[in-house]
Amino acid sequence: MDAALVALVEAVLRAQVERSGQVYATGILDIVDDGYGFMRRRGVMPSPDDVYVSSAQVRRSGLRPGDRYLCPSSPAWGHGLWHGTIAPLTLGVHTASYSGRFDARLLWSALEDLRINTFAAAPTVFRLLRQSGHRADFDVRLEKISFTGEPMDAETARWVTEAFGVPAVSMYGSTEVGVILASFPGLPGYEPRPGALGSAAPGWEVSIVDDAGRELPPGAVGEIAVRRKGEWFPVKDRGRRDADGYFFHGGRSDDVIISAGWTMSALEIEQTLLAHPAVAEAAVIAVPDALRGHVPKAFIVARAGRAARVEDLQEWVKTRLSQHEYPRHVAFVDALPRTPAGKVNRKALRDRAGEDPVTLPSPPRAGERE
Repeated sequence: MDAALVALVEAVLRAQVERSGQVYATGILDIVDDGYGFMRRRGVMPSPDDVYVSSAQVRRSGLRPGDRYLCPSSPAWGHGLWHGTIAPLTLGVHTASYSGRFDARLLWSALEDLRINTFAAAPTVFRLLRQSGHRADFDVRLEKISFTGEPMDAETARWVTEAFGVPAVSMYGSTEVGVILASFPGLPGYEPRPGALGSAAPGWEVSIVDDAGRELPPGAVGEIAVRRKGEWFPVKDRGRRDADGYFFHGGRSDDVIISAGWTMSALEIEQTLLAHPAVAEAAVIAVPDALRGHVPKAFIVARAGRAARVEDLQEWVKTRLSQHEYPRHVAFVDALPRTPAGKVNRKALRDRAGEDPVTLPSPPRAGERE
């Protein structure tokens, strides 16, 4: 690791310990080194300036000295490393982290016992908290809530607002460029817009561009891009921008499915499936099809005690999107593979789908899984 970055982080931690008399994190240099190596492999070279930049970004997200903050994201991911560990410590914020396998009751206990008022996590964490059914068992009082890594489905977003009295708002970016869009939780006068990623973070010029790198007008769907060194740098996500400058996610660029000439969004199909009362988790990928080129395949984790039939799920999507935009293949699984960031590991699903015969499965029998 860069010696200057190590020295800076060590100095920050020493200052926090001397000021508070408490240690809020252990093994921090190992964590920083892990994240640093990860970003080098991604072609990103962090510097001491990155500590100050990430601190400014976290402050814009509403985090302030005196807050009690928890971010359960892995430090192997930029969110857990910079926004979950280093940046809040530089601001003098009481910072907690999470290690080990996910346990909803343990996380609920931590939120209560540590008196956390600011919480940032991937949408998957919020879904699992919702499904645990433990909200009424704990005295948790969150004031600022943010999410990142993937879109949050409408049902989970409604639950967060009802459960805590404040909405979960988006922080959006990538390891390569950091946070470029935000809904600014806790910022007076800023109105989060339902379903939006937010608007451009101060200091960034963000737009929607076509395949040739040309800017598109409001409402047009294209690739989200940020201007760097006079050129548009695509972040590999599709989306659109409204007339007021709010951006909306349209799925990963490589998750667009072209089937028999029709363009479909894996994200839209997933969001529609997640609204079904029998579906706990859903992920959609494209699989080869001899007739149509590619077709959507859905991997479904059913809610405990709820029966889900393939035909019912297909009809549910057809009636809410279009007659051609539905998963022609459905597989029921116990859990979705995930990356250290908590995102669905689509490569693992594609590898698995390549091993499976591309045929329409019949509904599984009780207790049966693919």
